[in-house]
Amino acid sequence: MPSFRIKIFACIAVLSFLIPPATLPARAITRQVRVRLETQISTKTARTGQRVRAKLAQDYRKADHLIAPRGSLVVGQVAGIYKARRLIHAEVSPKRWLKSSGGVSLIFNEIVTPAGKHVRITGIPVAVLGQTEKLPRGRQAMVASRGTVENSAKSDLSSKAARVAIQGAALLGIVVAPIVGGVAGAVKPDLVLPKAADQQGAKHRRLKGLATGVVAGIPGGFLVTDSVLRGREVTLRPGTEILLELSSSK
Repeated sequence: MPSFRIKIFACIAVLSFLIPPATLPARAITRQVRVRLETQISTKTARTGQRVRAKLAQDYRKADHLIAPRGSLVVGQVAGIYKARRLIHAEVSPKRWLKSSGGVSLIFNEIVTPAGKHVRITGIPVAVLGQTEKLPRGRQAMVASRGTVENSAKSDLSSKAARVAIQGAALLGIVVAPIVGGVAGAVKPDLVLPKAADQQGAKHRRLKGLATGVVAGIPGGFLVTDSVLRGREVTLRPGTEILLELSSSK
């Protein structure tokens, strides 16, 4: 019996030498760094693969070691474009459901220091920290979610809820629903309209709100409003500060 056990242990020892040890995947190291855009990007005109330039808004360090100083060039590209669409399209499409506004996916892959050193990175936006352009009154700031920058959907959903309430009143037979909707839209356009994307979109806001409120108060009017109203395009202007998540292998 002891000799049998010795043979078993001997076989295990031999196999341990023949079978290579399992290779563990490299552990991903994640860091965050602020950059300031130098390239203007708009979902109206941008194309996939378009080159994007930014500058480091802070020193990029690993532990106590300086990798790239503030002001270094950060190079990337547009990885994907989502153009703004009609509200009714966003409501029936399973892709980006209820998101009518545009979006742009960015990826950054290189830092070039003032000394000419090239540092390979994989960086994606995780937050929009600030914008240099003056925002129209009531407009929501842009947000970033795992590489895609888009307009906040909160205001669009709130205006949709208000139109649904007006339409509900119309379906219940309240004959003054169009009047109430029109007055509400004229007094507070943001109640029934998606936020304006820019100063151009903010023009004639009360008149647009009046028309939208009246139509929303008519039974079945949502088919008209949602077929006409469109989400906002995304425009990232030079100076916009973005938080990047940088990943590298250890």
